[in-house]
Amino acid sequence: MRLGARASSATPIAARASSPATRAARRFAPRARATRDVEGDTNRQRDADDARRGAVAWFRDHDLRVSDNAALLAAVETARRRGGETACVFAWDETRDGETTRGARRAWLVEALDALDRELRRRYGGGGLSYYRGTHAEAMRAACGGVGATRAFASRRYEPTADADDEETAASVRDACEIVRLPGYLLFEPEKIQIDLRREKYFFGTLMPFVHAAEKLGGKVGAPRAAPASARVVDLGPEHGFAASLEELGIVSDVDKRLDWAAGIRAEWTMSESGAASTWEHFASVGLEKFEDDHGRADIVAPAAVSTLSPYLRHGQISPRQIYHELATKKMGSDGLEGKKLSRVFWHRLYRREFAYWQLHNWPELPSKSVRGHYENRKAWLEGDEAAVALHRWQTGTTGFPTVDAGMRRLWATGWMHQSERMIAATFLVDYCGVHWTHGADWFLDTLVDADLAINSMMWQNAGKSGLDQWDVFAGSLTPDGSSRAHDPEGESIARWIPELAALPKGHLRHRPWEASAKQLDAAGVELGSTYPTRMITDLEGARRRMLDDVNALRVDEINKAATRANAASAADVDARSSDVFVDVRSANDFVVAPPGATKDHAGALVPVSTRKEFKTELKSTKGAQAAMQSAYAWADRALAVAETAASADAAKAKAQKRAQRAHGHSHAASTDASRVHAHGHGHSHAPSRAPARRSSAWQRPSRASARALSDARASRADRRVVKSLRREAREINAAHAGRRPAAADDDDDDA
Repeated sequence: MRLGARASSATPIAARASSPATRAARRFAPRARATRDVEGDTNRQRDADDARRGAVAWFRDHDLRVSDNAALLAAVETARRRGGETACVFAWDETRDGETTRGARRAWLVEALDALDRELRRRYGGGGLSYYRGTHAEAMRAACGGVGATRAFASRRYEPTADADDEETAASVRDACEIVRLPGYLLFEPEKIQIDLRREKYFFGTLMPFVHAAEKLGGKVGAPRAAPASARVVDLGPEHGFAASLEELGIVSDVDKRLDWAAGIRAEWTMSESGAASTWEHFASVGLEKFEDDHGRADIVAPAAVSTLSPYLRHGQISPRQIYHELATKKMGSDGLEGKKLSRVFWHRLYRREFAYWQLHNWPELPSKSVRGHYENRKAWLEGDEAAVALHRWQTGTTGFPTVDAGMRRLWATGWMHQSERMIAATFLVDYCGVHWTHGADWFLDTLVDADLAINSMMWQNAGKSGLDQWDVFAGSLTPDGSSRAHDPEGESIARWIPELAALPKGHLRHRPWEASAKQLDAAGVELGSTYPTRMITDLEGARRRMLDDVNALRVDEINKAATRANAASAADVDARSSDVFVDVRSANDFVVAPPGATKDHAGALVPVSTRKEFKTELKSTKGAQAAMQSAYAWADRALAVAETAASADAAKAKAQKRAQRAHGHSHAASTDASRVHAHGHGHSHAPSRAPARRSSAWQRPSRASARALSDARASRADRRVVKSLRREAREINAAHAGRRPAAADDDDDDA
């Protein structure tokens, strides 16, 4: 109201300034006074113009919703305060946006933009989205000019190139308007999360240290906000340089429109904010309580054992804060538990999404360069025509392995795959076909409707064994030959996506048709090599052996590097600790270098990361490797900058306590025995004390291990064994690096 009052007072002031009497008075007034009056009029006119200015809400491909959209809320409120209108803008720069929005995501984006445009018009009764084809800077200048705005609001993007583009855009339009970027796509800002290794008992690079750091340093996750109750949204058209329609942006090419390869995607999904809301509502009420047991099943996706929320989160059609807060506060399922208690696995899926962006922030080259730097030295990747043929058969779902092909055909038809199918397909391409993981990552970016640079890169790095997690826990379930088929036990998913095999008996023959008899194949109408391809690899073990040998060779090189330096060095040679040996000579785990900002106080240090047990076993069984490792023990302790974690401190404390308990037990037993048989010269003997012996602290209160066992009661026995083994190995590693006696070379019977 105050700004409105100032605006209304401008008219009489201007009228008085233009009257004849006023003009005459000004001619005879001192010059300085006349200047002051002109300046006052100019300032008042500027205030009046400011009061009529609007604001811009700049939508991108990751925030296509009206609910809990910080940029839209800020733009509407700013325009309301100034008495202006809001322009809701989407800009498409084929040069830049076309690089990051590919294939299936273009099909989704067009539908999502159209749905958002209709929702804005329906909700606010005015304009909708205004589309601009050109650079982002040109779009912001045109939009701000169109509504007289001095500010444009947008949701922050987190991919390194996108963030740099936004910085460039903001700098280039600074003379016309300010670009204000707000959080909203993630729960936590990645740069705030620093893992305190001195407090962590889990391996660096596993999920739980990130969860602990996020909850401590990331700040409280704010409650989701409703969409603006009202807004004056205005359309900007060709007169302002904007496109007349969404089609004019050219997001989907004319060729793709004619081929209409996206018909299956459109049939599978409701690509709107309302579609996201109904998907979440159905999963929360029906599927969440099944998720803990059935989330690995790819054959029961339709009945909601899996959320299928990933494409909606990717395009910002549902707020992660909404899911987070409803899981944290709402009673769900038949037991009436909070959602995060109903399924701990799904609750942690939200954190895993954040974890991927934390990795991308700290390793900007995550999409193309190994996090375990020494894995860049792998040499056995296929190249040329051989790689191209293998990649093509994998892409088209014609590998001859139904377990792989079902997922790849689902991907092509619907733009989506179940997580188990993604991991099996990725493992097959990398470990068995020998095709570099970046080729698989590129294909997924082309074909997934939920293609997300951070999540996709993290997954494919792990598939390539070069990421922070080598999928050791899942190793036995990722075989391509159907020998492990927990994700699709009856082959129902195979029957749906490979209909030529649907008539085979349920169960293992759908996964392994090459084991069917001629009679069974004939009855099912299957002719291998004709109606369904024969296997592209018959010697799976041999193919996998090539991967193992390749990884082992680069790890042996690191051990030999350490041994060579150890043999050439003396105690006086070590002036400063180094971080350029990437395999631990004691545990055979890989090291990564902690990047600046990822940890608290350990930037540049070597940090042990969980490494596949088979890789460690392979290394230790290599001729000469054990001797090389042992020869470098002392040198590594002196020369390598290895981060110390809480596991090392706990191991030292536990060892000291055990020694103290043993000493106390021996002393007590000896004094008791002596009291029974030994007589002093005073003519009497000591009788055993009737006071109860003092019990150790373990008897006085429940142990931490017991508390953990109780809290993990709902977890499967296999999961508990893996968690415990990871903790044990981390303690042993850090105890060794803290200078204590290392574990025996063959003490490696855990699951990590």
